[in-house]
Amino acid sequence: MAKKKLTTRVEESKEATKDNMPKPKEIFDHQQTVCDNFHEWIQTEMSRYDPVMVHMTVLGQTLKIMKSVMPAKDYDSMMETVYHKKDDIEPFTKRLLH
Repeated sequence: MAKKKLTTRVEESKEATKDNMPKPKEIFDHQQTVCDNFHEWIQTEMSRYDPVMVHMTVLGQTLKIMKSVMPAKDYDSMMETVYHKKDDIEPFTKRLLH
């Protein structure tokens, strides 16, 4: 029964994203597939809107979600770590639009 629910959710997800997202690729590694599809979607959005605004919107939404689901202590610790490691963060090496 759980497998049927998952299959139904996957099919619903494919249908919901059909018009505004890249077509799902064959899945071998779920996390990599999510990353690849997200990257393609970001590229599409950056061709339509200012790339900096697209990324800042994604970052803002990500932080809101994390703050909503993480215990305050964990969220604060993560933000502190990001701040202290800000100079260690390296840029992506994938193709840029700008």
